[in-house]
This record gives sequence, structure tokens and C-alpha cells, in this order.
Amino acid sequence: VWPFLFVAIANGLAQDTLLPSWIFSKSGDNGGSAFGWGLSFTETGDVFWTPSLKLANWPKVQVSAHLLDMETGLEIAPPNLIQENAELQAYSTAVGGGFGWIAGRACPGFINSCDQWLAQTTDAGVPLWSRTYDVASNYDEIDGIVIRPGDGVYLGGWGGEGGGGIYDTDFFLRKVDFDGNSLWQKQIGLPTTAEHQDGHFVVDDEFIFAAGLWGGDGIANLHEGRAFLAKCSKTDGALLDSVHFGAANFWLNWENTWGMASDGEALYLTGVSTPLAGDNQIFVACFSKELDLQWHIHWGGAGTETARAIAASDGRVYVGGTSNSPNLAAGGAYDAALLVINAETGALETAKTWGDSRDDEFRDLVVNDEAVFLSGTSGTNLFSSASPGNMEAFLIRVEIAGLITSLRQEPPGDSEQGFLFPNPASEFCEWRFKVAKSGTCLLEITDLHGKIVQQRGVPVLTGENMLGLDVQDLPKGMFLVSLYMDREKIAAARMAIF
Repeated sequence: VWPFLFVAIANGLAQDTLLPSWIFSKSGDNGGSAFGWGLSFTETGDVFWTPSLKLANWPKVQVSAHLLDMETGLEIAPPNLIQENAELQAYSTAVGGGFGWIAGRACPGFINSCDQWLAQTTDAGVPLWSRTYDVASNYDEIDGIVIRPGDGVYLGGWGGEGGGGIYDTDFFLRKVDFDGNSLWQKQIGLPTTAEHQDGHFVVDDEFIFAAGLWGGDGIANLHEGRAFLAKCSKTDGALLDSVHFGAANFWLNWENTWGMASDGEALYLTGVSTPLAGDNQIFVACFSKELDLQWHIHWGGAGTETARAIAASDGRVYVGGTSNSPNLAAGGAYDAALLVINAETGALETAKTWGDSRDDEFRDLVVNDEAVFLSGTSGTNLFSSASPGNMEAFLIRVEIAGLITSLRQEPPGDSEQGFLFPNPASEFCEWRFKVAKSGTCLLEITDLHGKIVQQRGVPVLTGENMLGLDVQDLPKGMFLVSLYMDREKIAAARMAIF
């Protein structure tokens, strides 16, 4: 815990640095590696967290279930170890019907020979049973889990194709009963390429909505694919409709959906995108349940950004990931990143990073009325080809009130931020604003890195004004529209392009 606390104190005055209310971290035995993934709330309001740990008495990775008080971050009871005669990794966690559910992979041999794995515990994390599901002779895992009381448990992930190559995987869905018995399974994909469902997905009263990668055919079949959103039958998992989105770029450029959430009406997706060749950024997109795109934004700098944690709550979308762009990552090579986005418009409300001198990534998050709880991993060389080390799983609490009060205020002076419509825009939009004096102003549009993408002189009058903006040549993403008079910013607004 201490390295994290030191960084939080050292960076306490930085406007764009997260300040957790509490931090809980976990290592393996004798300082061994630990990886932080899934977390959830119990029905009584505690935090249910399931990191994976390397243990001294077993050379592989095991899963431990922790129950923490959400106010203090203290453990309510000693953690429970989920022991299996195999390497276990827990990628997704849920609580429902009075039980805890943990899903991931079990690898009895080499890493490329893994089975889908599901465990049930009490809501305090005491193990009850576990099952493995062998889809094919190659690599299988579960990345998402949805509990539907009175209905069943829905699982999503990867299913290997026998004889198709190590990473020749299919987009995979499974439904089981509350004892873990498989009711149906469905593989969707193409031969010789990688398709997989990644992260959390959504099940409502009528359909399954799941997302991931389609057509991966780069190195290890993990790249060069398209981000993929599917609408499937709850009866048997059959594909009913789908859309591909994102750029279709060359070697080692990513387009992959790693997480999904819903507010009951819309679907919110996040992952990694490559809007420009070699420039990997976090994307966040909103789709209707008819799979119509509502808005689509990118966030990042000159380095690499990715995200897999996402939740929707009270008109906002919370996204957790990582960044190593020099102007964004202040703590280490990679810092964990948290974005807060307006759910209706896609406008970025705030973005903050957090970390120590190691690499840090948020991998899952949950939200209540008061706080955001984020699970992740910190380590040396976490994302490089060098051997990772010094790995810790961590869990933090961040107050929503602190995030909301940190939002950028309107520009100084007698001005109003104004109103952009439509926002997000695709070709043209109108900016309506009020200013206190007349004259010729400089209109400037900049991207999130401060790069000027459009600039021109415009006349304004005292009172209400309206300017037409031609944005059809701008790339997709977030921009700041500013108006200057005598070098003073007199009006500003954020604009999303999709």
C-alpha cells in the first residue's frame, strides 16, 4: 500500500491526478506477482474482489476472494483461496442470488491449453464449487459474466477451434444454470482468424448484447481485426445482428472492444482504437439497442492508450484504462486513467490519471451513488516484451463528488460557455454563445493535445451570437472550441466529432 499512498500525497495538488479515499493492494506469497481484475458489489453493499495470486506452495496462479467494507477499505473477513490443480486467472466477477460468481480460465498445462472456468462462492467468497468447460483442444477463456435471477448465468469469451492454430478462436457465448450445468453454447467466427468476446457484456429481457474482436489476422491473430458488436438470441446464442466499427488499418493497429455497459436504454462500449496509423487511443462509443451508432469519441495522446473497464450511472459513463503518453502519464511509463463522459452527448467531462513509478492499469470498475471503485494491476514492464515484475493487484475508492467538482469551469470574464448543436457533430454544427463586447475575434479549434486544427477570424456582437462550424474535415474525437478577443479567451465549448 505504501508506494501508492506516497504517490497520492506527492501528486496531491495535481489537478489531473486521482486522489483515492483508500487503497487496498495485494501481492502473492513472499512478494510474488498478483493481478487485479474483477470486482462487484454484494447485495449488502460490500465490495467483492477477486485478484489472482502466485503462491509459494504452488508454482502457478490461484484466485483469492476478498470482502471489503466499501467505506474503509478494510477486509471484513479473511480472504478465501479458490484452489484448483491448475493455473487460474479470474477475469470477471459478479454477485447475484446470494452467491459470488468468478469466471476466467484454468490452464492445467501450458498457457495455450486452457479451459473456460467458472466458480461459485457464497457472497462472502467461501468456495462452493467450480467447473471447467473444454470447448476445443486449444485456448478457451471466459471474459464476461451476467447473472439473471430466475433465468440463468450467461458467459462470454473465447472458444478455440480444434486444429485451427493457437489463436484461431471464435466469439463464444454460453448459458448455464445456477449449478453450472451448461444449457447451450454458441461459437461465432471465421476459419483461421481470431474472433472473441471481451470483457463485460449486457443481457436484457429480450437479447444478449456482446462485443469484442472480429477477423484478427495479425501477429498471434490478435490485431488487424475490427471492433465488433453483436446482438444475439437468449434462446440459443444465435447471431441476430451485428456491426463492425473502427478503422481498418495495417499491421499492429488495434480495433477491439474490451468492455460494455448499459443504463437500460443505450449500450456503452470501450476498448482500443487506431484513428491514425500507429496512434492507439481509448475509444468510447454509444449504440442504441438497434445497433445504431449514437456517438463515438477517442481519448489519448501521442503514446498508447487502452481501456477495458466501463460502467454507466446517473447520466455519466465511467471508463478505466491506461496511458503512456508523456503529457498524460505523470507517475510512470504507464499510468492508470479514468474518464468521465456525458452519457447523452459523449462530451468528456473530466480525465484523470493515477499511478506510481511502475506501470499501472485499471481493469474493472463499479459505481454507486458516492464513489467509483477501480481494480487493477501495477508492475514493472507490465506492457513491454521484457519480463514483468514487482506485480501488485490494487483496489481503490475515488469519490464522485471530487470528480464532479474538478470539472473545468467556464472561461473567465463576462461570458457563457454557450451551446453547440448537434454535439456530437459529423459535418456542421452551430455554436451559440454570449459575449460582453463587440469586435473581431480569433476562433480556434484544438484537439486534446492542444494542436490547432482550425483557426479563423470572426466578427462578434455584444450579447447573443451564433457561428456556423464546418467540421467535416476533422477526424473523430474530442475538440475544444475557443474564442479570443485581444488575446483573452472570452468563450469556449467542448465538441465531439463522430
